[in-house]
This record gives sequence, structure tokens and C-alpha cells, in this order.
Amino acid sequence: MKENEWENQLVDEIKSLPKPDFKKEFDINKQNKIHENLMTFSRSIESRRKRGDATKRIVAGLAGLAAILLFWVVFIPIGENFKNTTISDIEKFEGFFHKEMEKMHRNENIYSYALIHSELNLVHNDDAIAIFKENNSQGEQIFIAYFEKQDNQWQWKQTRGAQWNSRLNWSSMSEKPYIYSGLLRDDSIEEVYAGDEQAKIITVEGNKRFWYSISPVKEAKVMIVDEKGDKKVIEEVN
Repeated sequence: MKENEWENQLVDEIKSLPKPDFKKEFDINKQNKIHENLMTFSRSIESRRKRGDATKRIVAGLAGLAAILLFWVVFIPIGENFKNTTISDIEKFEGFFHKEMEKMHRNENIYSYALIHSELNLVHNDDAIAIFKENNSQGEQIFIAYFEKQDNQWQWKQTRGAQWNSRLNWSSMSEKPYIYSGLLRDDSIEEVYAGDEQAKIITVEGNKRFWYSISPVKEAKVMIVDEKGDKKVIEEVN
């Protein structure tokens, strides 16, 4: 194999990897971290190659390096200060969430809900969010709730919600962490930002999408980017 050819091949293969599939075995936190680490590794290799000193760092063949890489990204995440999230952790949190929902709505005759998305260790260890939709006398609503664990018990801290036919474009939580969230009704919108923080977009059903972003700023501007790359700042109420 020619000089640097195996590195070129490795970088190209890493860059061609798809974004995490959240329906597979790894939870969303682990998948995002693995994907991020792979991209960081590929950029560092490419940078060294451009500087012309990559050959000095070749200590193994492509197969050996790939094996080391897989061990590294799965078990030794770069800059990872949060504890790893396991499937058991998620199941326990979601069990708590369902019990709380049952307690809050046990006497309601016209009511149903569905948990759409949950994520642990979002801002710091032992916190979580849950995105869920409700069907009640007011119609279909969607909510995002923030939780923290205190004395080994989950505590429900903040909640924001919206309706699909509402004039509300987005809202933010009034206390830290400042979680911005909103609905997307336009298929052409590809990205959303709260200040400098890019939002995560969740498909609820069909063309109904929900986004959320955590910003260190209490009054951040919310901006959307469409498929043409055009940017637009949107107000809280349209």
C-alpha cells in the first residue's frame, strides 16, 4: 500500500459513516459521543497528513489502528466528564416518568399521552429531559420537561409546552438550564439555533417536528435556517 494511502482510506471511511441511528442498541448519548469522537479523530489525522508528518506516526497497519480506534471511541470518549448512560439508567428514569404521569392524570377521563424522547446527563450528571405529547380536552399538546436527581430521587423541575395550532413559535424555561423549544411546521427548515447553540430536532409524527436547545443565555435570539441556507430570526410569538 502506498505511503499515506491507508490513512486516506481510513479518513474517508470514517467520514462516510452515517449519523447515529437512535433506534439501535446504543442510547442517544452514547451514539452522539461516538459519532463526535470519530469526526474529531478523522480531522486530527487529516491535519497531521497536511503537515507532512503523518508517516512518522504510522505504528500499525490499517486493521490494527481501526481496532484501537473502535476501543477508544466506545470506551474512552474524548473530554467525557459525564458518567456513561446505560440502558438500565434510561429504563429507570422512564419508569419514574410514567408513574408521575399516571399520578398526575389518574382522575382524568379524556386523557392519553405518549413519551417521544428522553435523554439523560444532558447538562450535568443526574439530570434528564422528557419530550411527550398529550391528548386531552384541549386537543393535542406537546411538552418538554426537565428533571434532576436529588438524594438519589428524580425531581420534576420545569416544563414547557405548545399546541400544533398555537400562535406560539417557541418558548424558554425561566430558570437554569435555559431550555429553548418549539414546533416546526415547515419541512424546508433544516436547522434551528438558540443563540450560538444548535437545536436538536425530533420527529414527532409525519411532518410534525419538535426542537430544543440549551443556551447559557436567558434571552437568546432564535434563528432558523432553511434548505437554501437562508437565515431568519423568529420572535417568540408570530
